Amino acid sequence: MKTLKISADNEISIIDVNFDDFKSIQKALGGHFETVHTVKMNNYFQGPVIMLVDEDGHFKNLPLNRLGAGCMTCQDMVLQS
Repeated sequence: MKTLKISADNEISIIDVNFDDFKSIQKALGGHFETVHTVKMNNYFQGPVIMLVDEDGHFKNLPLNRLGAGCMTCQDMVLQS
């Protein structure tokens, strides 16, 4: 599935991720991931959206990802609708 990837350094790209395959998601994010749901993202996209974020971003010293809908994540993320 084509989806948006927003890196911690604010680069936006379109990538292909198989959301039914755990390893495909890990590859897209560079390791372990977690899901984040925000009302702001749901309102912006006018429907349910899930952010999948690199759960180790803080330990990798990634910068804050300010595009993360106000949740101030320190990770790369991909969006799933």
